[in-house]
Amino acid sequence: MSFLQKRARPILLLTLVLGAILFPGLKQALRIDNSLTSWFIEGDPALQPYYTLQENFGNDEMIVLALEDPEGNTMLSPANQAKLIRLAKAFLADSNLKEVYHPSLWQRPSLMDFGPSSPLIPKNEAKAKEVLNQNEFLKAQFYSDDFLASRLYLKPSQSANFEIRRAEIIQNIYKICDAHWEAEASSFGGLGVIYEALNELSARDFGSFLGLGYLLMFGLIALLYRHWAFTLYALSVVALSSYFTLAIYGSFGLRLNLLSTLIPTIIILLGVMDVMHILNEFRKANGSLSAKERTYSALKSIWKPCLFTSLSTMAGFLSLAISPVAVLAEFGIFSALGIALALFFSFLLGFILIPLAPLPAAQDRTSASLAKLQDWVSENPKPIWAITALLVLAAAWSIPKLKVDTDSIAYLPKDHTVRKQSERIEALFGPYMPLDYLVELKEGNLNDLEVQQRLYEFDRSLAQLPHIGAMNGYHDLLAAIIQQEDSVKNWELGSAQKFYLQSFNSKNPELKRSFINDEGTMGRFYLSGELISARALKETLAQVDSLALEKLGPNIRITAAGYQSLYANIVNYVTESQIRSISFAAVLIFLLLWLFLGNLRLSLISLIPNFFPVMMLLSVMVWFDIALDTATASIASIVLSFSIDDTMHFIWHYRKGRLAGESPSLARKKTMAHVGRAIVFTSLVLFVGYSLMWFGSLRTVVYFGTLTASSIVAALVSQLFLFPLLLKKWDKE
Repeated sequence: MSFLQKRARPILLLTLVLGAILFPGLKQALRIDNSLTSWFIEGDPALQPYYTLQENFGNDEMIVLALEDPEGNTMLSPANQAKLIRLAKAFLADSNLKEVYHPSLWQRPSLMDFGPSSPLIPKNEAKAKEVLNQNEFLKAQFYSDDFLASRLYLKPSQSANFEIRRAEIIQNIYKICDAHWEAEASSFGGLGVIYEALNELSARDFGSFLGLGYLLMFGLIALLYRHWAFTLYALSVVALSSYFTLAIYGSFGLRLNLLSTLIPTIIILLGVMDVMHILNEFRKANGSLSAKERTYSALKSIWKPCLFTSLSTMAGFLSLAISPVAVLAEFGIFSALGIALALFFSFLLGFILIPLAPLPAAQDRTSASLAKLQDWVSENPKPIWAITALLVLAAAWSIPKLKVDTDSIAYLPKDHTVRKQSERIEALFGPYMPLDYLVELKEGNLNDLEVQQRLYEFDRSLAQLPHIGAMNGYHDLLAAIIQQEDSVKNWELGSAQKFYLQSFNSKNPELKRSFINDEGTMGRFYLSGELISARALKETLAQVDSLALEKLGPNIRITAAGYQSLYANIVNYVTESQIRSISFAAVLIFLLLWLFLGNLRLSLISLIPNFFPVMMLLSVMVWFDIALDTATASIASIVLSFSIDDTMHFIWHYRKGRLAGESPSLARKKTMAHVGRAIVFTSLVLFVGYSLMWFGSLRTVVYFGTLTASSIVAALVSQLFLFPLLLKKWDKE
């Protein structure tokens, strides 16, 4: 401790130099990435079909663009056809787009494969309607029933840095569209569009609410402690800890996401708690000492409980490192790093900044009031136990009803442009979100008509499943070319149809290649589905697999392979992570308490009340219909971690009093008078700061603020009422 005191300034200088070196890492971290692949640990078997799909068929993040005429004309009018073709060609000129799918770009097949090609969709409106009404596949895929809307499918090029450049690519697509079509008559949809909207809101809410939270919390600290040095101390500890944590995070090539944007809020939460306990100890130190001596005395006195509270909270977050979800594991590891850095800066800056403040007044009305409250609690245990029992019973009844689910588009506000445009596409064309599948054969070739006939029959049978709009694959193209009902039923190709098929494939090679590889050994199809939650999607996938076994037979194997299949896996991973992390955190924290106190009974007593705020948290989630999802997956471990912080400060001072020969009642009363002020003030500051998140745009931010604020209240109740009563009952003379 004396070493750190004597060399605090040079160590701080070296730390700031290191911070400048790490600045590029901070810039990397602040580039938000909410892609689903970031949730999976490299090597996860769930990723293999996804990568196989991309290797064989390119990028699966199809962007859907629905177009309408602002004046209500059909999309088959010559003017709109010409306008749409100009837009499609402008998209094709963009090197970031691999393909643009729309029949206006395709050439009509012919019996003689020479001479000038003619467009598949005639320019004459009446003839165009006739062609499309005869071709169910083309009409259903690209036009609304009344022909007042048409849609294009935009396929981005696959590249190693696509996820980094996704926002730039999508913004450029918006610009091209705005240059050729009225913005109010165009609607964009697709997973990439939704995730970029989430990225944008994450970045905005992350910056604004983090900044406002800082401002409000440190304003309260200034009001409570009434000196700039104390306020600067708290601000500097949190700011430097956040800076270094994010800089190191980015230096590993990582970028912030929906969950890791919460790391700075965790550092605020736990950094402020350490700072306020240190300032409280400074107030309680020997009044006859100078400011520097009093600072040294306070930091020396409190270093052990601060160390163990940091270790216990780090243990809670490190428990997430065993999660099968990469994002949760990274969140746990770097939150633990932030807590360690907050402890380091609390002591380093404490030696520099705390002595700059005048010695505090001896009078402390808050501590005196809390000592009186302790007397009341001790004298009135029955109503407290009764209320606690009712709350625990209510929690035990509620928690089994907790939903485990995630619904990405539901995170967006209802009036958000992306959400409204996605709903508009569904209103015009029905379910549209693509759910990709790979098709492989044990024997044969996917070009065989018999295989395509089975897929066609499977397509028809999918209509009975909920949330599924249509299946789209090479079999649809074949059926569209065969056209005649009898031929489709029997899947027979006449000589003319064979020529038409060969001609169509030669004139539009990328269309076939998007469904079957050149060797015919692997194919893909996609289901157009509703925008549903991960749990509903997982159930739908199971139904599709069951129907495939029945209709396709043992020779044809299908595998869910796109982004949506990864999305469905999140439900299992979130559940598994929550059970693993809370169990592992409880064990680690108990072992640290036992090591810290050297007393098994006190360790158990100290751990028990910290499950009360966790139970209240999970109950609040049920009562307010908040699912356990990608945004709230770590919340129980977070609550357990910050709740145990105050417990360890309380039990440390209580244990000291007991070892000094004080009676249990006197030790409890003196401990409450000593640390109660810091417990109440930290709860007040943090509750106000996190309540601010209720006004966020992104539902994940709102949920985190609501749950954290309610858990802070539950943890405060636990410390002021339940923990003293447990000590009274189980730690007697």
